[in-house]
Order: sequence, then C-alpha cells, then structure tokens
Amino acid sequence: MKKRLIVSRKLSKDSDFEVYEDVFEFENTYNTLRLVEILFHGFDDNTENYEIQNSLLNYIIRILKNYSVNEQLQVIVTNRSCFYPHAKKWFLSFLCKYILEKDNLSNVFDIFQKYISIKETIEILNDLKIFTDDLPFEEIKYNLQYLIEEMNTKISNYNL
Repeated sequence: MKKRLIVSRKLSKDSDFEVYEDVFEFENTYNTLRLVEILFHGFDDNTENYEIQNSLLNYIIRILKNYSVNEQLQVIVTNRSCFYPHAKKWFLSFLCKYILEKDNLSNVFDIFQKYISIKETIEILNDLKIFTDDLPFEEIKYNLQYLIEEMNTKISNYNL
C-alpha cells in the first residue's frame, strides 16, 4: 500500500483515487500507528486534489485519537521523512493541530527534544512561523512563539 500511495499522491489521474478509497475501507480493521506511518506517504503539497488529502489527514487524526498526545506526536515527528521535501506543508498542518492547544506545548517541546536535533527543531519552528503567518488563529502564533522562546532558552543554557 505504501508504494501505491507514493505513486498516486499527486492524484493527477482517475486511477490514483483507488488507493485512497482502499485506505478509507481499512478504518475499523487497521486503526494502528503502523497504518498511520504508511498513510503519511499519501501526502503531496502539489496534489491536484486537496480535498482527498484533507480527508486523509482527518482520517489519520481520527486514528491518532486512540493514542496519547505523546504517542501521536512521536509518530508524526519520527516519520517526518515521509513528508520531506514533497509534503512539508502537510507535516506542518499536523503539527499545528497540537500547537493550537496550549496544554500540548510541553509535549511538543519534549518530543522535539527527544527525537529531533536542535538545528532541525529550529528549522521546523521557523517553517511553522512562516506557515502560520497567514492563518487567522492567533493562539497558534502565540503558542508557537512560546515554543521558540523555550528553544532559545534551551540553546542559551546549552551554550553556558
């Protein structure tokens, strides 16, 4: 299924939709983090059908609700290579879901610290800042600024 998703993720021809139809039929049988890891390969920033990929995003979020926030973030962050470079905006969209809620910020920070280098964390936070500039949600911007300040504090303490 992973290869079929990768080949069809731009959704440029009718046959590309078949794999997405198959995915949605798995809902009750395969609600696992392993399935989520495979589904991450179905995103592309240059898709010709954002509605299908947005449905895939919502489907994945429904599966992730069966797990703790830390487990959700861990599977997203540790599988970021599934999104880069072709689906960076989708990856950032997943992260925004967690940054929107202030209660999740310590989890986001902890997962970043555990699974991502400082350099890559800074890059992701900068990408998030650019990505969220046009969003109407001030809470995301405020919470993202908090994360950036926390990272700056960590870097300052590290350099002492």
